[in-house]
Amino acid sequence: MRRIQGLLIDDEQNLTIHLARYIFALSHIAHCNRILDYGCGTGYGSSFIAKHLRSVDAYDISTQSIEAARLAYGEQKNLNFFSVDKFDEDSYDCVISFEVIEHMSNMDACKYLSRIQNLLRAGGIHISSTPRALPYAQRSRNRQEYHVHEYTYQEYRGILRQHFTHVFYSLRMIPLSRHKTLRWPGII
Repeated sequence: MRRIQGLLIDDEQNLTIHLARYIFALSHIAHCNRILDYGCGTGYGSSFIAKHLRSVDAYDISTQSIEAARLAYGEQKNLNFFSVDKFDEDSYDCVISFEVIEHMSNMDACKYLSRIQNLLRAGGIHISSTPRALPYAQRSRNRQEYHVHEYTYQEYRGILRQHFTHVFYSLRMIPLSRHKTLRWPGII
């Protein structure tokens, strides 16, 4: 999977699109004490939200991505990176996971969502995103190579409802021009 490198951004538009998800999440999780970024990649989003929250744990299956994240953002005291999922159940107020589920088979996606459900405390919040499904021929080479399953609106809402009681689904697009003032130290 193509990763957005924390310090080596070659595509500002792609970074802005990804950070918009974290900005959206912040407006819904500011009250949470303990947050997990499940599938954090190289940690740029985890670092961003940690500047505004009490405690953020960040996990990715890629040890290479976690090493890069620790190197780039390891100085943040309220941010911890993990490459092994040994988290206690019922331990997070919020679990966010952006652009992850499309990289899994349907069976693995159900296991992944069950794991997130188990990590959340009672009343916890899960915020996630996935790219809208495109016909295979219309996908970028990266999407063709790395996306195992792209979800339609109905599919995504359906799989989320299998695991969560209340599902809010937004199709709202955030214009990039609104975020041109967004400054990411050392990157933009």
